[in-house]
Amino acid sequence: GPDITGSVYIHPSAQVHPTARIGPNVSIHARAVVGPGVRINDSIVLDNVHIKDNAAVLHAIVGWDSRIGKWGRVEGSKVTGTDDIDEVTHSGVKVNSICILGEDVHVKDEVFIRNSIVLPHKDLPGNKHNEVIM
Repeated sequence: GPDITGSVYIHPSAQVHPTARIGPNVSIHARAVVGPGVRINDSIVLDNVHIKDNAAVLHAIVGWDSRIGKWGRVEGSKVTGTDDIDEVTHSGVKVNSICILGEDVHVKDEVFIRNSIVLPHKDLPGNKHNEVIM
């Protein structure tokens, strides 16, 4: 099976390729499909998400029915300490925090989404960094 480290939950209906590296702190929900060579840590992958070959999901929440293409990367910043983050923007700029993809977001092959919040039903054909995408 996949290389699992630390606290990991994988729903019984999820399909995780044996070459995937999962964990720590990962939850993979129902009917998710995780392809070969995928790396996921500190993340939540919701129902019916498809993550294709060699993609990386780090410090992120991936919404229902979303797709991440081959060699795609969805990465937030690790949240350290116990300080509560009570704002996502400061002076009009997205602050570093986890990356969130809403429902039905499609990240194309080889696209890097970093420290961004993406509202539902978006196609992302190019890289995005520190943005709120409406």
